Amino acid sequence: AHDAATFRMTRFEKDGRQVPGRTPRFEAIAPILTFLLLSGARRGEALQLEWSDVHLEACDERGAVVGEISVRAESSKTKVERVIDLGVTPALQRLLLAMRAGSDGSASVFGLTRDLIVTAMRRLIRVFRAPDFTWQQLRVTCATTLVNAPGIYAGAAAFRESKQLGHSAAVAEKHYLGVLRGIDPNARSVEAAMGVEALVEQVIEEVKVRQSSGTSAALGSTRILLG
Repeated sequence: AHDAATFRMTRFEKDGRQVPGRTPRFEAIAPILTFLLLSGARRGEALQLEWSDVHLEACDERGAVVGEISVRAESSKTKVERVIDLGVTPALQRLLLAMRAGSDGSASVFGLTRDLIVTAMRRLIRVFRAPDFTWQQLRVTCATTLVNAPGIYAGAAAFRESKQLGHSAAVAEKHYLGVLRGIDPNARSVEAAMGVEALVEQVIEEVKVRQSSGTSAALGSTRILLG
């Protein structure tokens, strides 16, 4: 609902250059929220993420394409490099693929600032009635899911979760991990274990639609200028 909100009419639309009600009112927030929830990355890491850090064609040790993200030391709170494995969240890989296809050439993946997303979070809660949440809770939810889903990391859950999120197993147990019951034992991905597959697919489709609308608007402006 937040990302779908539009201005009733802009000056550009009033001049007849575009259909009224098509201009987004706010910067899209769903992609970065989805990224934080499924990857367990820190907010600062997401904001500093560049396309050169995203390797969607990376393979695992058996040669299967799974994708991965390199978190640079300067972007990490602990100043330690690590790799976020996208093999446990193929939906996130598809989201990034859709975003990359429509990228405007900028280095930043999300192109957002800290102030902008903090304001968006407050707006989500106060205006759009989202549950009261924090960025840390998204990270904790991912960590808890990874260690409680038997179909993802199995017996190596504690070790693999700490590597994925970039903290020690002791820190994870003290500050991040909780008990989450009722997870489908056959769930093989973070999104499946959370039961949010349909919602993530909706975010992916909305990214494609928004990019398509942006392309159409750009083409329309070009035709006007050329005309």
